[in-house]
Amino acid sequence: MGCFDTVIIECPKCHKEFEEQSKADKCNLRHYRLHNVPMTIAGELAESGATCPHCETRLDIILMGRPHLQVVAHHDDNGEYDEHY
Repeated sequence: MGCFDTVIIECPKCHKEFEEQSKADKCNLRHYRLHNVPMTIAGELAESGATCPHCETRLDIILMGRPHLQVVAHHDDNGEYDEHY
C-alpha cells in the first residue's frame, strides 16, 4: 500500500462527509478540505468525480478557482445539474 493524501468532501445531497484518496500530489498523508486542497489534487477530483458512499449520489467536482471548489450532484444526459442540492 502506497502513500496518499485524503480530501474530505461533504455531499451536497445528504450533507454527510466522506473521504477521497489521491496520489496526484506529494502524497505525504495530509488531509484536506475543498477550500485548501492543492490544485493538482483538485484537478484529479474534477476529472474523476466522486460518489457519496452514504446516499450513492454521483458527484462532480467543478473547479471554480480559489478559494473554493464546487461539488454538485452529477448532471443528467442533457448536461443539467440538479440545483436543489
